Amino acid sequence: MSKLFSKTVKKMTLWSVLVASVLAAAIVVCALVGFNQTLAMKDKKVLTVSLNAYVYNTQLDEIKGDLVDELNAEYTIEGDMSGDVSEVVFVFAKDADLAALKTKAESYLDGKLANTGANYSVSASVEEASAVLAKNYVLRTAIAGVVLAVLAFAYVAIRYNWRAGVVAAISIAATMLVTGAIVILTRIPVTASVVYAILGTAIFSIVTVLFFFNKIRAAVKSEERAKDAEE
Repeated sequence: MSKLFSKTVKKMTLWSVLVASVLAAAIVVCALVGFNQTLAMKDKKVLTVSLNAYVYNTQLDEIKGDLVDELNAEYTIEGDMSGDVSEVVFVFAKDADLAALKTKAESYLDGKLANTGANYSVSASVEEASAVLAKNYVLRTAIAGVVLAVLAFAYVAIRYNWRAGVVAAISIAATMLVTGAIVILTRIPVTASVVYAILGTAIFSIVTVLFFFNKIRAAVKSEERAKDAEE
């Protein structure tokens, strides 16, 4: 076993303790006060339109665009499919008349989707838009992290071995978790920029892991050549 690998393993024990401590602290803070949501997005009202898979696959963009114009929404948040239902959240200023907007949205959908057999519904809420955004960002970041970890495992396992693939996948997961924990502990608002930063650290992590594996391989080959020379 190379000296580089031995030294790294010894240092990993202290690193693991530090990582576990940071994650534990972040979990406690998140449980007590949650994420720090963007101040600029507070005091908004939201209107949620639920659409079935038929509408999602055929008319979603058109309906979403028409409703933004019709309702004069500030922006939208498009959710992923959950079973046969997808939700599009329309965000308005805090003084918006949700009852009137709900009626407008239902009237538009009734006319647009009449006789199509499509299922849809409209619900109004005074939930702050920042909470919706934060949850959406966290979910998408988690999905992206899983995809990155799987791809990293497959690539490293094929190039080196399956144990190295496991290390690469764990490295990405740990990096994203630690970065997310730091975001929670430092109370950085959860925005799209934060998501990009977390994904950036995951990509940097896999690059670093590959560099480390290359050094180990080079060190092992160097030791083998030295032993062969002695023999």
